[in-house]
Amino acid sequence: MIFTRRDARICVVQAFYEADFLVRYDEKNIQKILERLFDEEVGNTEPYKEFALFLIHGVVVHLKDIDTIISRLAPEWPVEKINYIDKNILRLGVFELLFGKTYDTPKKVAINEALELARAFSDEKTTRFINGVLGALYKEIGDPESSIPVKRVKKSVGGLTFFYDKGIIVYALVHDIFGKWTLSKDKVLPEEKLENAIVRVMQQELGLTVTVEEEIGYNVYIAHPPEGSVKKEVTYFLVRTHNNEIDMKPNEGLREVRWLTREEIERLPVYKDMRALLVDGMDKAEEIIQGESARVV
Repeated sequence: MIFTRRDARICVVQAFYEADFLVRYDEKNIQKILERLFDEEVGNTEPYKEFALFLIHGVVVHLKDIDTIISRLAPEWPVEKINYIDKNILRLGVFELLFGKTYDTPKKVAINEALELARAFSDEKTTRFINGVLGALYKEIGDPESSIPVKRVKKSVGGLTFFYDKGIIVYALVHDIFGKWTLSKDKVLPEEKLENAIVRVMQQELGLTVTVEEEIGYNVYIAHPPEGSVKKEVTYFLVRTHNNEIDMKPNEGLREVRWLTREEIERLPVYKDMRALLVDGMDKAEEIIQGESARVV
């Protein structure tokens, strides 16, 4: 079994829930519960223990502020009246939205992960409630560079392409002229849907026919060309191909493209804001393959 960041979040929520239920919501006790939960898991959990401990420490340290935010955004639901599991999913979601950048977790990924936890532990009504609270907080936070006047907006799409064969998953990453490994991306054409754009881009850039699995991240930044500031919005997708023959088109900004395993990617130099996106994308690809294997069995 492959252990993922999502599994780590599940263990964190379970530890919070148990501590809340036992009225022992202190960091040391929660860490002890987490250790036990990790020991019960199958797979290599070690790379994710530091991430889980970071989440626990952050929520406990900022607990008062987090609960104040929840109370303000959901005044009809006092924190003390929200059931233990929903309350702790919300606490984790608020923390990751506000402080997750420390661990390179994009804001939309943080929201999506909280919703996945809600779907796993609760019902659709709770999922909508959590989405409403975190969505309102996301709007309040806004784009940290939104105060910079921009003349135009450019939308692009990028893709983490994976290929699975004989029990091994590999991912297509490109090596740019700055010595970093990243994802292939390009602009969206006028009136083009994002899902259609990523299929076209992967075909044009890498010569790969792909199918879209799901959105895995979103990035906004401001570029400052001579003609005026431009707000660039990039939506990233997890896409799958059944043909691993790459035909990379000439590109002055890229050196090469290569199929890489997860272990190889984890050792490569990548852009800081791409690291978490890659991890979450690879987690999702592994979940897809696991699901397919379970159905075959």
